[in-house]
Formats: sequence, C-alpha cells, structure tokens
Amino acid sequence: MFLNIIMLTGLAGAAVPLVLHLLSRARYKSVDWGAMMFLANTEQRQRQSTRLKQWILLAMRMAIVSLIAMAMARPVFNGLLRSLSPGGHVDVVILIDASASMAVEGNGRSRMDLARKAAISVIAQLQRGDRVAVVPAGRAHDVPVFSSDLQQAAQSVALLTPGDGKDDIALALAEAASVMEHAEELNRELYLITDRQLLNWSQVNEAFATAWRRRWAGAAVTPKLFCIPVGGEERANVAIESMVAFGLPAVAKQPIELEVHIRNYGADAQGDVPVTVSDGPRELYKTTVTLPADASAVVRTTVSFDEPGCPVLTAKIGMRSLTGDDQRELAVLVVPPLEALVISGDEREGLFRKESDFLRLALAPWASSGEQGPDPTKVTVITVAKWQRPDPRKFPIVVLANVSSLTEAQAHDLEQYVYSGGGLLISMGNMVQSENYNQLLYRDGSGIMPVRLGDSMSARGTASQAVIGVEINHPVFRFLRGRPDPIPSVSIDRHVPVDGATSAARNLITMKSGEPLLIEQPAGRGRVLLLTTSIDADWTTLPLSGSYLPLMQSLARYLASSQLPELNIHQGEPIVLNLEQVAEDQAPKIIPPDGKQDAMEVRPSVLSTELRYGKTQVSGRYVLKLKTAGKDSQWTFVVQRPAEEADLTPFAANDLAGWQSLLSMDVLDPQSEAMAAAVGRQRVGREIWLPLMLAALVLMGVEMWFARWCSATRAA
Repeated sequence: MFLNIIMLTGLAGAAVPLVLHLLSRARYKSVDWGAMMFLANTEQRQRQSTRLKQWILLAMRMAIVSLIAMAMARPVFNGLLRSLSPGGHVDVVILIDASASMAVEGNGRSRMDLARKAAISVIAQLQRGDRVAVVPAGRAHDVPVFSSDLQQAAQSVALLTPGDGKDDIALALAEAASVMEHAEELNRELYLITDRQLLNWSQVNEAFATAWRRRWAGAAVTPKLFCIPVGGEERANVAIESMVAFGLPAVAKQPIELEVHIRNYGADAQGDVPVTVSDGPRELYKTTVTLPADASAVVRTTVSFDEPGCPVLTAKIGMRSLTGDDQRELAVLVVPPLEALVISGDEREGLFRKESDFLRLALAPWASSGEQGPDPTKVTVITVAKWQRPDPRKFPIVVLANVSSLTEAQAHDLEQYVYSGGGLLISMGNMVQSENYNQLLYRDGSGIMPVRLGDSMSARGTASQAVIGVEINHPVFRFLRGRPDPIPSVSIDRHVPVDGATSAARNLITMKSGEPLLIEQPAGRGRVLLLTTSIDADWTTLPLSGSYLPLMQSLARYLASSQLPELNIHQGEPIVLNLEQVAEDQAPKIIPPDGKQDAMEVRPSVLSTELRYGKTQVSGRYVLKLKTAGKDSQWTFVVQRPAEEADLTPFAANDLAGWQSLLSMDVLDPQSEAMAAAVGRQRVGREIWLPLMLAALVLMGVEMWFARWCSATRAA
C-alpha cells in the first residue's frame, strides 16, 4: 500500500542509468591492428572483468533510483517491519447493528450494550488525525459522514439504541461502502459489529461477494473488513407474527373477522400464553393459547365498531422475550353503509324476482323486510332510461344487471368511473346484446371488460352444470373457509360463453365445463367483475341458495375496497392517500410516531389529489388530520415492524467461516480476546519510507566506493 502512489512514476527513472550505459557503448568502435594477435587472451580476460564491474555498477545505480522513488511514494507495511516508523492516518467506518434483535439480553447485558462497547474499543485505538464514520444498520439515521472528532463519535455510539427494523448485512455493507468512497486516506478499515442472528446474512452470497469485489476493483485500495459478532446464541422467543382483518372495509355495526398469528421460535413449548385484543382502552377479546416448540397458533375472533372512523386495534401477548414483538397494531377503516347503484335492464312494474329484488334482499336484508337493522349496504335502483353518470365517491359499487345495451357516452362514463376507483359488477341476462358490450366495453382487449362475450342466444341450449372450482384464497370467498365442502351446491342452467380473456383477467369461479362463471380484472384504480350468468333466478339456482347473500355482500365489500387507502404498510413504503380535493389554504401535515409534524407531498391531478409521505422507516402510528368537503377528518396509518426480526436463530460456526472466505473478512471475537488488544493487533501498518531512503543512501556510498575501486584497478 502506498500513501502517495503518484510518486511511483519515479520508478521509470531507474531506466536512465541503463540508457546512459548503452549510449556510452555506442561511442566506441573496435579496430584491429597487426600486433593485436599477441594480446588476444589477455584482452579477453580484462574485457570480461570490466563488463562484470559495469553491470554491478549499473544495477546499484538503478536500485538507488528505485529506492528513492518508492520512499517518496510513502509505502505502508503491515507485517514484521511495521514497528520501524509511525503509521499513516486511517479512515474507519463502523457499521453497527441497531435492529430490534439487539435488545435481547443475556447475562444481564443487552446485545446493544456489547456492540457499543466493541465500537468504543475500535474508536479508542484511533489517533489524532484519524477519521471515523458511524453507520447504524436496521434503523432510521442521518447520512453518515467522516469526522476527526473521535470523542463526539464515541458519544454518538454510547447514545445508540436498538430500533424496530431488521438488519440486512448486504444492504448495510453497500451503504458503508458508499461512505467509504469519501475516504481521503488510503489506509481504510471497515468494522461490522452485529449479533449472531442468521437472518441478517440471508442476502450475503456468492453473487453479493462478486459484486463486492467488483466494487473495489477500480479503487486505489480495498478497505480491510473486520466482523465483530456480539451477544450469545439465545433463540427462545414468542412473538405476534401478524394481525389480519377480513371483510374490509369494515361497515359500522357489521362484524369483521380478525386473525392473530402467534409463533414460538424457541425449542421449548410455551403454555397458557395470554392474548388480548383491544381498541384503545376497550378490551374486545381475551384468551390463552398453548404453543408447541417452534410452532404457530392462530387466534380468531370477530369485532365490530359502532361508528365510522379509523380505529387502531392492538393485539398483545404476555411475553417479554424481545421488546416490541409482543404487540402488534392494525388500523381499520370503518365506513357508513356502502352505497350500491343498480342499473337494471328488467324493471317491469309489479314483477317479482327481478334482478334488483334479489340484490336488495342480499345487500340490504333489513330494509327489504321493512324492519330497522344495521344493513351493510344501501341499494339504489335505476333503469337505463334514467342513466346518471356514476360517481365513485357516492356509489363505490355499480351493478349492470341484464342491461341490453349502452351508448358510447354511457360506456365512457363507466370507464371513467372504474379508472377513478369504482367497483363494477356486470351480470348477464336474456336482454344482453353481446356485440354491443364487446364493441364498447371489451374493445379488443383494451377496455374494462375482461373477456369477449359470445352469442347470448346460444346460451338457451346450454345444458345445466355445477360449480366445480372456487379461488378459495381470494378475499371474496373468505366466508367459505372452514366449511366441509366450500364449493357452493348450485346449478347453472344458462350462461353466456366467453373467450379472448385479457392478460389481467382472473377466473374466480369455474363451472364443470371448464368455462368461467365469475371473472375479475383490475382497471385503473378500480375493479371489474363479470358474472356470465344472471344475477337473479332466471338462469341459475344461485340466488336461491344459502351462499347467495354472503357472496353478494362479500362482492360488494371487495368492489368498494378498491378505492380505499392502504392503512397498514411496511417500513420504507410510502403512505398514499387519494382525495377528491384538499383545501388550498392548508398544507397537509402528518404526525409520525415521534410526535413532530411533517409536511406531506401534494400531487394534484384531474380526477383527485394524491397525498404522499415517504419517511416511514420507523414503525408506529402516523396520524393525518384534514378538512375535506368542509368536514374534519382523521386518518391513522400504521407502519408495521418486520415480523421476521423475531426469529433469533443464530448462525453456525461454519456459516461465519463461509462468509469470512467470501468477503476476505477477518473475525474479531470479543468472547476470545479483549477488543482493544484485537483491534490494536489488526491496526494497519507503518510507513517505511525512512528505511527505504536510508537504504538508498547506504547503496549510494557503496556505489561510490565500488566505482573508485574499479577505476584504481583499471589504472593498475
């Protein structure tokens, strides 16, 4: 390693003595004369002796120039000779794990305590003029920079606490490398201080090692990489993996299903683990579970909310293995009864069993019976003749029920409705004109309809068939889970054949013939569902079965949820909220978990205004208060902490040896030797320019003596 590498160009000066020697030989010309024959043997011996002396002189002169050039380049030696002179300055990057697992305690000390001690030991070995940059991994932090204030660096390490994120060693090393690129000294060291959690190293593989080596291939020097593993091999931990709500959006006074997933990562069973679910101070559910070793359990319950709003549910377990993962929050959007607009093509007066009759009974059973009750949906029925452009903010659900045909303007209204976030259900019937739908809604695969309709008249001769397949994992069919036979027992007497499915189309229900009965396609911010049979009892027995009411209510919630914001996001994902409009005189502010207000980015568009906030590296609640349409509203978003961080499984010794080989990394183990001694032993070596310069001076003296001796010998 050289601290002034440009001076190595002086090595070219070693060729000067050689060039001069060759030029001097070219000045003389050999001429034979008569008496030369009597001196031939003597001349030959003298010539060989003189040539040897000249080559020795030439070698010494070239070595003198080379030694001077190397000395001026300030070489640093990391070996037996490092004690010959003081070392050069060093730039150090300390990459310290600050993820959630660093809060685990062993023998009365947390892993973070041990990491801080190791980092301070590294800083204590630095000298005046050295620089250090501290990079916390696994938590939000400012952009790290090099500093020569070693005391301030030590204080920042002493104040470092575990965050609530996870540590990805590959990403952390990449960030540390970016910091190292701003190093000024060629003497560079990178210290990785982390616990023994196997999860941290999941992305450190051969591909990463290749990219790591390639990153430093063009650099003046590759930094020395050291790994300091801290903490023990504790793995016992019980954590809440997730909390999930089904049947969203939640409608006021309507129950939704809640699942809490709990996992035991330890090797011992855990009995009678207390579990509670609450909404603020209101306790909603309480139970206990037994967890076998290295196994999971699921707690299921139903909850409901009296008023619209944005409550946050909290699930807790009575374990304290690792601070933070014994609790998980879930934000839920509670809305008033959903508004559904049914555009019916068969609204004959006095006729019962119309499409709208069945839909009213399914979506608003209390209102249909004339009694007071908490219906999940309000149904408005109109005919095509009374067409009104649907607004997704007023009607999140629109149903085309056996509508014969549409005009171009009506088709355009539906497209704008769906792209703006509305949910559209298209059902077939004896009045539907397939060609009109294909031309205006399918449009050769570029429209909002997911498939091309066949001739509806051909459906008259279709044989009755049953349903044989349901996408049971789809949110629409959540109500079927747990049934002995989740396939609805219904008969499809007639349906419209379809073909030409778009790439985004998804078949949700399949009939015995293999043809689809219910098809989904996303479009813009909205969704479209196509039912290839009728929504009343004319073509199918579905409306007469027990599955019809939960299916229609589930379809309505699913369609309405397309325009609702995602309230529960992962760390680093942006918070996004689309609103009709935002008051021009207010700058939207959001309150992160630290309580300090921050501005949101406003992106106005033709259809809506998008609010976006990207600083979500810290888990917890983010509260947004707004005034829209003259009303105050509050949105609560929850940034979830990574569930996998609860897995404390330690790496094995051979795992560490493999990473050590991949990254050419030295391991300093605090359990085997004191950190101060280990770091001091590994400190990058000393400059040896002075020994090289002394060697050059000595060689110059030898060269002068040898040249004089050669001259004296020649004269004699």
